Amino acid sequence: MGNIIHSKVTNYQAILESAFSDFLLDQKASKITVKNYLSDFRSFFGWFVENDKLSTLGDLQSHQDLLKHIQPETLEEFKRSLITKHTPIATINRKLSALRMFFRAAVTQGWISANPAEYVTNLSNKQIS
Repeated sequence: MGNIIHSKVTNYQAILESAFSDFLLDQKASKITVKNYLSDFRSFFGWFVENDKLSTLGDLQSHQDLLKHIQPETLEEFKRSLITKHTPIATINRKLSALRMFFRAAVTQGWISANPAEYVTNLSNKQIS
């Protein structure tokens, strides 16, 4: 069952990544921004899969179902994992910006009704030291 869910997540991730790329291009994002944001998008979903978040998903019927399982707490946990790995603050903040933009695109597309990344804040130097 785990392999089926993993396969679905991989397929849905590809759909979402393509749509996100189109959204960024429509927003007139620079090539480097598109490249970085897509990399950050893949980083988050890689973490999501690696950290056994799939076991809580149940039967996914669409990419919208996948997105509905990502809550602000999930994104905060991702942020904490980056801090634990001593990821530079600027990199963490860029990843969070990319996720806010991705979920804004998801809301715009009507895939979800609320942006779970909306209130996930960037880090300051004071928060790490």
